[in-house]
Amino acid sequence: MHGYALVGYLDNEIESCFKKLWEDLSENNITQYGVDTKGRRPHITIADYDNLDSDRFVELISKFYEDKSRVAIALNILGTFINTGTLFLAPTLSTELLHFHNRHHDYFKEFNVNENSW
Repeated sequence: MHGYALVGYLDNEIESCFKKLWEDLSENNITQYGVDTKGRRPHITIADYDNLDSDRFVELISKFYEDKSRVAIALNILGTFINTGTLFLAPTLSTELLHFHNRHHDYFKEFNVNENSW
């Protein structure tokens, strides 16, 4: 079984801020999570899937996202995944973000094995 995640990356300026924060957290011995894996990038997870027909999914995702514009987000919630050393900032759930998320999951419902995974 393979696991897949669809993530949205942040713009370069915001990504640089996150990477600086990760370095500061590491230097202060708070967590190594952000710096322990080369190539790790800050992101927002849009969906995750256990198994999928990747060819079909890529075809559909290209069609679905070709005309979508960026969604403005505000990262106002600080949290942690207990016992992992992971701190995270979560977006405030705006109407625009909720609609974006719902449209994605509705369009890709054939791939949603776990209806509570979002």
